[in-house]
Amino acid sequence: MSASQWRRAMSSTATAAARTAAPAPALAREPSTTRQGGADTAPRLLARIFAKVRPHHLVVLLAVLLYPFVASPFFTYQIGA
Repeated sequence: MSASQWRRAMSSTATAAARTAAPAPALAREPSTTRQGGADTAPRLLARIFAKVRPHHLVVLLAVLLYPFVASPFFTYQIGA
């Protein structure tokens, strides 16, 4: 497919989709009860962070922390850096 064909296909599809697509609904946000204009308090912020931590994140963190202790100095300084 040539570049001109690709541009023609992209522009015709985008304009047709824009004409027929309904506007996206606004996302509802829960009302803020903090004094800082919606900023999370520390416990809520930590809860949100730890809710996204999965087991593979912990495995990678453990590997990164143990790497300097189990690797040779060559790998630590030349490859690891």
